[in-house]
Amino acid sequence: GTGYDSNPLKDFWEYNPLNNSWTQKADVGGSERASAVGFSIGNKGYIGTGIFDEYLKDFWEYNPLNNIWTQKADVGGPGRYGAVGFSIGIKGYIGTGNSGSALKDFWEYNEINNSWTQKADFAGSGRFMAIGFSIGNKGYIGPGSPSHNRKDFWEYDPNSHNLTQQGNNFNGVSQLVKTDTIGKIPATVLPTTTTYQGNTFNGNNQLVQTDAIGKISTTVLPANVTQQGNKFNGNYQLVQTDATGKIPSDNLPASPTFIANTAFLGIGVNDPKAPVHLTNSIINRKIILWQTNDNEHQFHGFGVNGNTLRYQVDVPQASHVFYAGITPTFSRELFRIKGDGNAILAGNLVTNGSSSSSDKRYKRDFSSIANPLNKVLQMNGFQYYWKQEEFKEKNFPATRQLGFIAQEVEMLFPELVETDEKGYKSVDYARLTPVLVEAIKELKKENDRIINENIGIREQSAFISKENASIRKDVESLKTLILQVQNGK
Repeated sequence: GTGYDSNPLKDFWEYNPLNNSWTQKADVGGSERASAVGFSIGNKGYIGTGIFDEYLKDFWEYNPLNNIWTQKADVGGPGRYGAVGFSIGIKGYIGTGNSGSALKDFWEYNEINNSWTQKADFAGSGRFMAIGFSIGNKGYIGPGSPSHNRKDFWEYDPNSHNLTQQGNNFNGVSQLVKTDTIGKIPATVLPTTTTYQGNTFNGNNQLVQTDAIGKISTTVLPANVTQQGNKFNGNYQLVQTDATGKIPSDNLPASPTFIANTAFLGIGVNDPKAPVHLTNSIINRKIILWQTNDNEHQFHGFGVNGNTLRYQVDVPQASHVFYAGITPTFSRELFRIKGDGNAILAGNLVTNGSSSSSDKRYKRDFSSIANPLNKVLQMNGFQYYWKQEEFKEKNFPATRQLGFIAQEVEMLFPELVETDEKGYKSVDYARLTPVLVEAIKELKKENDRIINENIGIREQSAFISKENASIRKDVESLKTLILQVQNGK
């Protein structure tokens, strides 16, 4: 969204890759703007800064669930346009730009407390209209104006808050070094202490040229390098293998990585019993696939806690998702456990029994369901078929279905309807049970009233019939008396 088309814009559009279509959403908050910057954190989008008559610094959050923009804390520093932005984990970053002159300040956004914190300035020269993006847990900034001839490229580490330039002199730690046209590191970017081209190896982070068959010649190794079967005694050591090409176990430290004769890999285990066998340790972080922050909880991976196998995601917006490969280019989602505990199953659930939490001690603020019978009478049951072709990822069955329309149920019982992050709705059919129970009770009460009325009517009718019989008897007696009088008797 936003941009410039003869005038600054504020319209905002959503792209659906499933059907290759665009849908217009709510306009970006604030004024129209050009040269704004945006990024996403979790399932929220963010846009800020830009230019429209003045340099802007306002910052807006977009919620795709309700299609609403909410203004957040202004970006730190002066208003600007042409800034760079990216996100790493649960933090966002905005920096550089133009505020009458090229800027180089750099700011971190914390969505939890809605605050901006200034970080170390961008280490290159001030610039605007640069490019920013993130890969893994690192951010990258490059090219830009003024002069349109910037070619330098920088990496940002959120842990150390350092920006490191690609192509600068190699200095030993987390540096990017540009190679020459044939893929080699030019000697001009190496420090004077670097060993290369066959010189003697003299310390950490050194380059040593191999011989014609790709091996390091022993003539360039220092005396303290472990080799020829000696004990393994530290980092960067060479240990000679035995006649079968394996490292003898007596040369290994106490907790080595071990490959057995079976080709099983043991990590901290010298007799692995499976293709991958980890040491017996009870920790949250047994296997890390992705780490947002260096702690026991903000990572994607696996752990073991006592009798618990731990499946871990890093933030509440993340999900555990199971897929099945359908084609070389498409996988179908089968089951999703969201970070809030809700679960979505793309298929039928067959079970021998299930139960829901319902203990009175969990609950408070009880009230009766209002007008259950009247509301149930307004519900409409349907027979229908799913749109399988339009929603292939949902794995809908082809058979005819019975059910309700969620939007209709929501008008009567909003508690029974959930709306996902894309706006699609679902009905909790099981929780309709108490509504039906109360409706049946109300119907029985009405039925009992009608039965009692009918009994009263029948009793009244019997009484009237008895009275009529008595009256008829009296009439007959009266008729007899009249006839006697008429006959002079």
